[in-house]
Amino acid sequence: MKKHLKTLLAGAAVAGSILACTAAYARFSDSVTVTNHISVGDINISLRELEKKDGREMKYQDRRIVLPGDEISKIPRITNHSEPCWVRVKISYTDDLEGLDGLDDRNLTGMSPRWIRKGEYFYYTRKLEQGDSVDIFTGVTVPSQWDESYQDKKLGITIVADAVQAANFAPDFRAMSPWGNQKILRCIHDTDGLVVQKKSPVDLKVEFEGNAHKLIAAPEDFFSGFSTAMPGDVFHDSVEIRNTTEHVAEIFFRTSPECKSVKDQEFLKKLKLVITMNDKKLYSGDLLAASLNKAVSLGEFSSGEKGNMRFEVTVPAELDNLYALRAADVKWIFSVEEDQETADTSPVPRRNGRKEATERASGNNSSSVRTTPVKTGDESPVILFALMAGMALLTCSLTLWKGGRKN
Repeated sequence: MKKHLKTLLAGAAVAGSILACTAAYARFSDSVTVTNHISVGDINISLRELEKKDGREMKYQDRRIVLPGDEISKIPRITNHSEPCWVRVKISYTDDLEGLDGLDDRNLTGMSPRWIRKGEYFYYTRKLEQGDSVDIFTGVTVPSQWDESYQDKKLGITIVADAVQAANFAPDFRAMSPWGNQKILRCIHDTDGLVVQKKSPVDLKVEFEGNAHKLIAAPEDFFSGFSTAMPGDVFHDSVEIRNTTEHVAEIFFRTSPECKSVKDQEFLKKLKLVITMNDKKLYSGDLLAASLNKAVSLGEFSSGEKGNMRFEVTVPAELDNLYALRAADVKWIFSVEEDQETADTSPVPRRNGRKEATERASGNNSSSVRTTPVKTGDESPVILFALMAGMALLTCSLTLWKGGRKN
């Protein structure tokens, strides 16, 4: 009887200790969104004709009567309204002289030595920055030897100006064709020379901050340090990922394109993106990054641990005027999952943290969401455990009672 009683008490003590010492795990989650903006630049030049009269410049008056020996003030001026560019001009002469000598390049005055003739074009050997202007020439001289044979004849000068981006392109002015085989396309301008200036470089970071116990990101746009993209551009930067809380935390990453139109999606597909995490390639493909719409783990970070996420965006050199002035946004969403052990008398089982974090991160589109710690798992195992413990105690009691009657 005493032996069975000791067994019963020992069993009850073990069951009680299991119930008392079981800890519940609270899971903290948070997310932050960075909206990256990228835009493609444009080449936009204008050509206007001026003349100088009484020391003042004014719009050139065409269809005038000229006489042999006249020096005509005629100033064709090119102005760059957009991205840095190189310019060239083709000058042709029109008349109805029917065999008589007409105007040619020798009749042009005031042309800068920076203009050099190669083939049928004059190339300007200095690039034009945004807002710069250059005069092709400043005047035309009518030959003094022209006689009455030229009376009532019509003369004309036609100028066609071309421009090509200065970014990622260097003309060879020693060659017969300094621009090589560059194909000049007509560009339709939707804005008046919009130029996005490059901002000062800043440190990019995503931090699970200990004091606020919150995931933060700075700045709000990881592409803000990039200038307007031009064909052939390659942009790169890095993000420091760190955990300054007291607990181990797992940080996840996914993307979400903001563009809703098919045209913008096609634009993002033209741009290339490579992401590495601690020198291990995480993604390589287009900037739309459809395969990253589901969260991927950047790793588990101990207290004070940090990592480095590098990214590189490439604009293909063959991107043409069809994509001039295009712009689109793409969201990068970072999320964190942290286990926090709290005392409890209920044996609450832990769920798979990685699976839960992936599900939560993939379905969360808010810019910053913070949830209070909650117990995970189903409460039914707790009830089942208690019932099983109760059944065990009941069985011991019955055995003891039955044994007592036999004695």
